[in-house]
Amino acid sequence: MADVSSTSTKPLIAQQESDYKKQVLENRKVKEGHMNEVAETKNRNESQVELMRKDYNVKLSQEKNDLEMKLNEVRERYSERILKENERFESELSDLKRAHTDQVAELKTTQVKDIERMQKSQREYMENAKNKFESEKAKSRA
Repeated sequence: MADVSSTSTKPLIAQQESDYKKQVLENRKVKEGHMNEVAETKNRNESQVELMRKDYNVKLSQEKNDLEMKLNEVRERYSERILKENERFESELSDLKRAHTDQVAELKTTQVKDIERMQKSQREYMENAKNKFESEKAKSRA
């Protein structure tokens, strides 16, 4: 019976080995299929990421250009405004200088007139004092 059981187990072992090899082959095929699918998915995702990067970079450079243009417009407007304000400031400054010069000239004229008036008043006072002195002197001699 040992012969019978060993002979009847040989085909069973062979069948099990055959089944195992088939299973291993199927597993390899499934694994290769999954690996190929993963590689394809990875390549597809990498190309999508690259497209997204390019699109992002294009949008970023467009936005940067738009912002630079707006900044240049703002700078231009403010430089024009600064020029106008500087012109206005220069105009006001020259008006103030002119008014100051006029006031100084008016003060000089007023001061000259005051000096002349004071000198005239002083001469008249001296003349009156001299006349009074001489009249008193004449009275005291007589």
